[in-house]
This record gives sequence, C-alpha cells and structure tokens, in this order.
Amino acid sequence: MSVTARHPGRLLARKRVLALNLAIFGLAIWGFTGEAIRNRDLRREIADLQERADQLAKDNLVLTRHGERIAEGQTMESEARLKLNMMKPGEQVVVIRGELSHAGAQEDAKPPAAPAAPESNAVKWWRYLFH
Repeated sequence: MSVTARHPGRLLARKRVLALNLAIFGLAIWGFTGEAIRNRDLRREIADLQERADQLAKDNLVLTRHGERIAEGQTMESEARLKLNMMKPGEQVVVIRGELSHAGAQEDAKPPAAPAAPESNAVKWWRYLFH
C-alpha cells in the first residue's frame, strides 16, 4: 500500500497547504502588480510635472526680462510713443507709409498736374456703356 492510502489525512493536509501557498503567492503577485502600476503612474505624473515646471521656468524668465525692461523705462517710453503718439520736446515725428522705388521718388519730385475739369454725367454714362 502506498503512503496516501494509509494516511488519507496527510494528502488532504498537503492539498490544503498547496492551496494556501497558491493563495499567498497569488496575493503577492496581485500586490506587486498593483505597486508596479502605481509606480508607472507616478513616473508619468512626475514627467508631466517636470515638463510643466520647465515651461513655467521659461515663462518666468521671459517675464523677468520684460519686468527688467519695464523697470528701465525703455518699454514704457516706446509703448507711449507708439500707442499714444507722444514725443519728447523738440522731437519731430515722421511717418513713412511704404517704400518707394527710384522711379516713384522721381515722380513725387515733380509738381502735381492740375486737376482735370469734372466730367458731366452724360460723358460718364457714354464711357460706361460703350467703352
């Protein structure tokens, strides 16, 4: 006779121990998996926060430089000149509306021609209809 046939209680005890060991092993795997997932999520969140911190540092640098220019008064003065048309005493403002070619500059140098006499409505209609 085999050992199991003589002692059926030992076989049952071994099955219980095996089941208990499998349950403990399953719980351990489940716990490790949960921690691994949590660790991955935390790493992603840390990376996102690091990117945001880097962007905020860049924005802070831009704002600091802008604040320095404002403190120096250059920006405030130039903004007042552009937006409010302000000027210093003795200053003259020159407005350039576009670039002229040399031919355009020569044409502007000539005195303008005398304006033509206004046309009658009949002449305007004749040109409109037949030209």
